[in-house]
Amino acid sequence: MIITAVALLRGPVIGTVIFSQLKSNPYSDMSIFMEVSTSNDTASKDHGWHVHEYPISSETDTDLSACQSTKGHYNPFKIETSANRKVQNKNFFTDTTSSLAGITSVLGRSLVIHGADRNPDRIACANITSLHQTSARTGNWSGVGSANGRIIFTQNLRRPGLNCQPRCFGIHIFLLSRQTSSRNHSYS
Repeated sequence: MIITAVALLRGPVIGTVIFSQLKSNPYSDMSIFMEVSTSNDTASKDHGWHVHEYPISSETDTDLSACQSTKGHYNPFKIETSANRKVQNKNFFTDTTSSLAGITSVLGRSLVIHGADRNPDRIACANITSLHQTSARTGNWSGVGSANGRIIFTQNLRRPGLNCQPRCFGIHIFLLSRQTSSRNHSYS
């Protein structure tokens, strides 16, 4: 079973960041899938992004000063990081020190995206919240006849290979030949 969390960015950087980890082991690797873009379709690069200590404390996450309420970078082990260190952002990667449970949990914290070209200004942020399975159940039938039952919609977010570099993914095409049985089917 996998535990999943999400940060929904609404502007000026928009998109989704999904965090997933084995529910039974908070020390297992946490996979992160990031799909973001700018709302004005302007190309930019080298945006730093980090999990911050606190959730957004304003009424809406589109408030221009909302990102300031998140305080500093979340660094539970006080690992030294240098300002000269260059971090490459990736769409798929694995975090070996954070988790979705226990003392290093990122749940209830926030994700902050900084300005282009390593600018420290906070330009977008979102709270990191649990992503629960959604279900629906039918009520009493009021039409002709009788009916009963249950409908459940679920979506498993299994994404094998997320710790792989994006360049190792590819499209594989397998050509299948048509086979006919002894009944001699015809195809039109």
